[in-house]
Amino acid sequence: MKRGLLRIVSGALLIASQFISMSSDVTNTSTDIWYNIGYYSPAITGVILLIFGIRAYKNNAYSRLIIHNKNKKIHTVTKWVGCALSILLFICYCYSFFSYSYIFSLFNIFCFLCFSVYSLFYMYKRPSSLFSATLIFIGISYIYNFINNLAYIGYWWWEECFVGLVFTFFLPTFAAGILYIVIAYAIHKENFSVKIVKTLGWIVFALEILHRVVCDIVVFQTLYFITDFVDLMYLLFVITLTLYISVFKVNTLRNPPASVTNSQFENQSNSSSNIEYYESIESVNGSTKTYDQILFCRKCGNKLLDGANFCNKCGTAIVKEG
Repeated sequence: MKRGLLRIVSGALLIASQFISMSSDVTNTSTDIWYNIGYYSPAITGVILLIFGIRAYKNNAYSRLIIHNKNKKIHTVTKWVGCALSILLFICYCYSFFSYSYIFSLFNIFCFLCFSVYSLFYMYKRPSSLFSATLIFIGISYIYNFINNLAYIGYWWWEECFVGLVFTFFLPTFAAGILYIVIAYAIHKENFSVKIVKTLGWIVFALEILHRVVCDIVVFQTLYFITDFVDLMYLLFVITLTLYISVFKVNTLRNPPASVTNSQFENQSNSSSNIEYYESIESVNGSTKTYDQILFCRKCGNKLLDGANFCNKCGTAIVKEG
């Protein structure tokens, strides 16, 4: 998948949706700075996505990593459960946006749409940025809802449950939003530690349970997350999402094995030298055979011609070590 297109389309739709919401009957008349930052967050996010999307598209960047593998039946079951949940939630949040002009539901709409497309057409098959986009949009949704809720924090100040809300709802929501974006950025860069991503995934899972389950039971003393159908689906969806981060196998391009093909090393760079060396190793009749070294340009990652003094793609001078 070529990077940038998704950001351009998402950014343009977010900006257009912001104008649609502003022109509806339910208009924003608040003067509170936190509420306005939250209210205009789709337009703010849309502009940022457009800028970075155009830059990525011009740089001809492509996704190279198939993030997840399917090697057990549980992967297939989880995929279709997650796909069904994301499609149902996409329909519910589209209805809430067009019926009640809930501007915050836009981020959730894009989140569920990205995961639906990812699970249907890309998961286990092709490299894409849709899983990272899913995490980005759910993370942005949490952060901007947290910012918007700051406008109403004064109403809870004198309530007995205020301290419980802070530590079981407000702070966990904000922290989960930040971590979703951190994980998305790491996966999007395709150069990450699987152990760190899985650890962060478990932390996000704990935060989700804290603010979606514990908050209802301890603070409000209700089982609203079970009795409300949409909330229950959302809880199951985030559990599915965190499974793909913390439990299921996550692939990475870092530290590739010795036995590889040349194409897997294309577009790699080395900041300490003008060239990179990789040895292709193959086992033949129980013995190890080493082929000639493969050289890559430090600046652009292009495979160099044998005996070349300059890169045939970008013209960088090749300084051979030793």
